[in-house]
This record gives sequence, C-alpha cells and structure tokens, in this order.
Amino acid sequence: MDHHSFDGSHSRNNIISIYGEKSKNKENVMNTILFYNIGILELILIAFAVISLVLVIPFAIFDTIRSKELSTPHKFLWILFILVAPYLGAVVYLFWGRKQKAL
Repeated sequence: MDHHSFDGSHSRNNIISIYGEKSKNKENVMNTILFYNIGILELILIAFAVISLVLVIPFAIFDTIRSKELSTPHKFLWILFILVAPYLGAVVYLFWGRKQKAL
C-alpha cells in the first residue's frame, strides 16, 4: 500500500504542486497554495467588492452628511442603513436617497 503523507520531514523542494510537478521555487509553492481554485472571475469580483467598499460607501456617507436638505434624523437613519447593509445601503441611497433632496 502506497501511503503518502506530509509529516514535516520533507523539504520544500520535494513539495508536489497541484499540477503533479515538483516545485523548486518557493514563490510558485505559495502561489499554488494561496490561489488554489481561485480563477480570474473570482479575482475580478473580489476587486470590484473592495473598490466599491473603498469608494462608493464612503462617498454615500459623506454625501449624506453634507446634505443640507435632509434633516438630522434622516441623515442618522441613512448613515445607519449604509453602515448596517453597506452595499445595499449605499446603492439605495445613491439612487433614491439623493433624489429626496429635490423633493
């Protein structure tokens, strides 16, 4: 019976990558471990989520604070909604909440 286990006694040069080749490059081993089963579509989705978190949500909060047409309780509720449900709250505010200023 052929039993394959990693007990820590193997050197990094003997680690077999997911492609069945021996890897002699530490960076290749780390890339194989870190990005295993993550494709380009997943990386694009992660990048989109991070960009929206960094740009859209703070913009919605600052726009709510700067609004002169919204009362203080309305500002508080909008900011609370944006913080509790960040993506949904920011999108709803930007498409619907900003229009309340014109009313």
